[in-house]
Amino acid sequence: MTQEEFVEAAGLCGEYLYFILQNIRTQGYSFFNDAEESKATIKDYADSNCLKTSGIKSQDGHSHSRTSLQSSHLWEFVRDLLLSPEENCGILEWEDREQGIFRVVKSEALAKMWGQRKKNDRMTYEKLSRALRYYYKTGILERVDRRLVYKFGKNAHGWQEDKL
Repeated sequence: MTQEEFVEAAGLCGEYLYFILQNIRTQGYSFFNDAEESKATIKDYADSNCLKTSGIKSQDGHSHSRTSLQSSHLWEFVRDLLLSPEENCGILEWEDREQGIFRVVKSEALAKMWGQRKKNDRMTYEKLSRALRYYYKTGILERVDRRLVYKFGKNAHGWQEDKL
C-alpha cells in the first residue's frame, strides 16, 4: 500500500500513522518512549494536521480539492469551514447559527490555514481580518461589536441550514 493510499484509507491522522508504522518497520520501534510524551506529540500533530486538510465540503456537499480552493474567496473558505466541523478542528464556531454569527476561536490557526490554501506562508490574522472587513462594504459580512466575531450579511449565501 502506498503512502497516498494509506492516508486516504486512514483519514485525518493517516499521515501520522503512516509515519509511525514506517518508523517501526525500518527501525524496529516507535519514536515514543513515554506515554505522556506520545500524548503531547499526538495532540501537537493533530493540531498541525488540521492545518493541512486536503478538502473541505462546500455548501453544495461536494468536496473541493486543494486546487479548486485556490480560487476560493476568503468568506467562502470560512463558510465551508463552519459547515465542515470535521475539518474545522475548533478553529471557528457558531455563536448563533440562525443569525449567521460566528466566532474565530483560533485566530492564528485560521490565518495559517488560509495562508496554506493561498500558498502564502506569511499570512497573519491581522492581514486576514483586514480582508474580512472588506466584506462589510459588499454586504457579505456585517459588523459585530465584539472581538473575533463576525456575521454573514444579506449577500452571503450557502451558510443557512434551511437553504443548503
